[in-house]
Amino acid sequence: MHHITRVDRNTPHKHLWQVTVRRWNRVYTRSFSDRRHSGREQALAAAQGCRDSILAQQAPMPRRTRCAVLKRTNRSGVSGVTRILLSDPRDKQAAQLACWVARWPGEGKTIRQRSFSISKHGEWGAFLKAVAARQHGLATMDDEPPASRDDQAPAADACRDR
Repeated sequence: MHHITRVDRNTPHKHLWQVTVRRWNRVYTRSFSDRRHSGREQALAAAQGCRDSILAQQAPMPRRTRCAVLKRTNRSGVSGVTRILLSDPRDKQAAQLACWVARWPGEGKTIRQRSFSISKHGEWGAFLKAVAARQHGLATMDDEPPASRDDQAPAADACRDR
């Protein structure tokens, strides 16, 4: 189930469903114990209602906005642009080739990419070409948010304590 996980621990009273939804860099978490909701199925129903309520209230981040978020591990300063070293797996003695790679989401779940050789364009030239390719790829990308996986109507008071 999307955004819902089951937690079963051996300690007493640690059997529950947990809802975790991330929207706009905020995490919404809520737990629904079997004991409090009089059983596993009732706790799951409450968790699904809460999840649907959160998803209805918090719109998903558009693809372009999500692609612009700079990750903690980014070292280039530009989201989706990376410097890599390529080596020939057949020849261990061959020199490694350095290049800048631009990546962006394609149609469906595919990833598009273009690479620019540092030996051909120079360090700065390859980097600038990769940044331009990334910007062009994002400009041609469809900005529609992904369709919701659940067609159920959300319950208005689903996240309220019972």
